[in-house]
Amino acid sequence: AELFSNSKYIVYQDKQLFKLDRIGMHPRDLGDFDLIVFNQLNKKVLLFEVKFMRISQTMKDSMGDQARYFIGKKAKALMFKRRIEYFNENKERILDNLGYAKDYSVESYFVTNKNIRSFFRDFPFKIIGFNEFKKNLEEAFID
Repeated sequence: AELFSNSKYIVYQDKQLFKLDRIGMHPRDLGDFDLIVFNQLNKKVLLFEVKFMRISQTMKDSMGDQARYFIGKKAKALMFKRRIEYFNENKERILDNLGYAKDYSVESYFVTNKNIRSFFRDFPFKIIGFNEFKKNLEEAFID
């Protein structure tokens, strides 16, 4: 959240959509967004899932990370994908209820403390390490 201290950003941290948009009647079982960032200057909504991952020492550790974060029944990325899809399907109503123009675009990021990727499944969001994301932000990759 500290990366978005500029006044062009409005940041919501650890928010469930039904609590953020109280008139939207959103499902209570979506889980929370780690960060929702509104970039008012460029009309973007940035959705984040942020995970601290242990450093994998062995191939077994690495495969365990894949299951836990990307392919398991309760994989973090699958739950985030569900939230993103819901947000995109209901974007105009959510933006309107929160007082934003309906023409905002949505970008989604799964940010971790290490570089990792999903080996077995594609996702509709960018999986990126924190340092890389910070560098991209500083270089105006995300305005």
